[in-house]
Amino acid sequence: MSARTSRINALQGFCRESGIAIPQGARTGIEVLGRVLADTRSAVPDLIRHSDHRLLGEVRLLEARIAQVERELTQAARRSPACTLLLTVPGIGLLTATAMVAATSGDVTHFKDARHFSSWFGITPREHSSGNTRHLGHISKKGDRYLRMLLTHGARSVLRAASAAVDKGKTVTPLRQ
Repeated sequence: MSARTSRINALQGFCRESGIAIPQGARTGIEVLGRVLADTRSAVPDLIRHSDHRLLGEVRLLEARIAQVERELTQAARRSPACTLLLTVPGIGLLTATAMVAATSGDVTHFKDARHFSSWFGITPREHSSGNTRHLGHISKKGDRYLRMLLTHGARSVLRAASAAVDKGKTVTPLRQ
């Protein structure tokens, strides 16, 4: 996915240098890029038009590969009871569920509690406490970076959806609040 994004950004940059504005976003950007490169009257110089066509072809090939991997992950998630359960949690999608099951082998019983599980992949703050004072430090960021990133994005997505629902006057569950 990062290779696809970098190629799309490169194509958008080449077009921007020629004075052509390409909208952000993979779907709309690729559609517009395809139309611009197919139009021989566009401002894209002929010198780079051929290489831009190849880059666009690479993007489409990468998208096909990404779709294939997602289909395989979907099939694997359907066969895994742990993935099926994780997919019911708000903010956890296909990639997060399969990554979590892959990282833990689907068995989290060896963790004492949820705090030990979260500290295993680095999202609990360091604690510097004594007596009656409790000081929480920064997040350790030790553990699985990819899983931590997926969970952070999932949480951000849930909060954003809840905020949008509140703005529209819809009721929001206590969990999402």
